[in-house]
Amino acid sequence: MRICLLSDPVYLHTQRWARYFLKKGHEVCIVGGNSANTLHLPDIATYVVDDSQFKGPWIVRTTLSLKRLLDKIKPDILHMHFLGALVAPILLRFKPFVVSVWGVDIVGETGLVKDHHWRERFYKR
Repeated sequence: MRICLLSDPVYLHTQRWARYFLKKGHEVCIVGGNSANTLHLPDIATYVVDDSQFKGPWIVRTTLSLKRLLDKIKPDILHMHFLGALVAPILLRFKPFVVSVWGVDIVGETGLVKDHHWRERFYKR
């Protein structure tokens, strides 16, 4: 299976997920922000969501850039590790699509996140 992790490759947690699936015999890559440019992981392919070539609001640029990458990578599954850019994969209607959150997305800086009702409903969906 070709697995695409949508996360920051700098995080050790993300690297451990990737290496786990590599050991199981899957093809794995990590798609992240600009930090992927500065990080060299010899065993894991990394890609940058580079929205500089697109015009418009951030979410439009990010969605178009992610679509271009997914068309190139052709993953069997997209596994996202944060909620910040959740709209992009939803707009692309990529399936199967899994979300695993394990950090500030859940607990915030000082405890459980109290957020606007619309965002809470969106995240639950």
